[in-house]
Amino acid sequence: MKVHTTLEKDENGNWYRKDQTKTPAGERLIELDDVTIVVLENWRRNQVVNTDTDFIISRFGEPFCKSTICRVIKHKAQEVGVPVITGKGLRHSHASYLINVLKKDILYVAKCMGHADKSTTLNTYSH
Repeated sequence: MKVHTTLEKDENGNWYRKDQTKTPAGERLIELDDVTIVVLENWRRNQVVNTDTDFIISRFGEPFCKSTICRVIKHKAQEVGVPVITGKGLRHSHASYLINVLKKDILYVAKCMGHADKSTTLNTYSH
């Protein structure tokens, strides 16, 4: 998955694509496993509106808001009987897993996380 732009709201509450990420390091490619790719492809096929966009959006045609994502994560965690985790916690766990379990190169993980400096990644996720 390629991350190369961001979505922002204008003063009228309308979403627009910003031509760059927050920082140059935010531009990146993220590896996805086959199962995730299938899930995302199925979701895109079922999007009700704005199907001409390359964003994965809600069924109502808007980007997912943070509270919706948190609610879905909480529901799914309870459904399968695991502790509830935040989106930030998932990001942290994913990076730590890449470093500590899969033994991925720190520069690779830094790029995946959108960090310009590998020390940020090491200091935050390698424990």
